[in-house]
Amino acid sequence: MPVVVNFTDSNCFLKCCKDGERVLLQVETCPSQRLKLISKGDDNNMSFVFYMKATKTRSRRFESARFTGWFIHIADTNAVEMGTTPAPDDDPTFYFIIQK
Repeated sequence: MPVVVNFTDSNCFLKCCKDGERVLLQVETCPSQRLKLISKGDDNNMSFVFYMKATKTRSRRFESARFTGWFIHIADTNAVEMGTTPAPDDDPTFYFIIQK
């Protein structure tokens, strides 16, 4: 399911971008109206889209829509970043609250 990840009560969103060979996770402000309708050819707005995928344990993984094969994961206790290996199903250290 394609989603954008918004920080509660803000116009700040997670965005996946590329710097050379590195794929990075950034926080960027953006009017939410701009992200209501995104097409695949719109690379800038597509950077805000993640595919939320459920695992058999009902946890969720978030893969970049623009950079296939890159997932949000825990780098250490103080950092979240993009990586090419999704987090294990039993990793309880990183949570999103999902609301409609």
